[in-house]
Amino acid sequence: MPSSQDLHSSYAADKKQREYQLIEQFIRLCPDFAGFHFDRFLENPDMIYTRGDEHVGFDSVIISEDQATVNCYFNEPLCTVGIPTRLTEPERADKIAVFFENKLFDHWRHYSLPTILVFSLLDTAPDTFAELLDIASRFKLPPFDLYNIRDYYLCDSKRYVKIAETRPV
Repeated sequence: MPSSQDLHSSYAADKKQREYQLIEQFIRLCPDFAGFHFDRFLENPDMIYTRGDEHVGFDSVIISEDQATVNCYFNEPLCTVGIPTRLTEPERADKIAVFFENKLFDHWRHYSLPTILVFSLLDTAPDTFAELLDIASRFKLPPFDLYNIRDYYLCDSKRYVKIAETRPV
């Protein structure tokens, strides 16, 4: 029987591989990062990419729909956000907006270098991308210097949108 340490190590490796695949998919879609190549895994941010002498961090937050709850939640070890499906559209939009405004960034940390934060949609309904983009436009994302986040993107397997670009003043 594997030890809990072995299970944690396997779990951590699977998580890193999944996030790596999502960031690679995003980079293939988004020309803003043409020429960037994976350099190494790190904890804060999760991955470092380079282009020449330029280094940038990437962190992926996975967003998926959850039919078992009527609330949004953040699973910190998995770095996933669950959003409810069993609500009316206005109720769902309000719950998501309140969660992003008031709760999600309570879990964040200051990144060690400028980081691109990518909200990656997995297993969501076709209209979820547009819905989340609309919700994101309702509120201000945290400023650059608070977390050292350079840009915020929303991405699925076919498209991406820059939600916000934050630069130091």
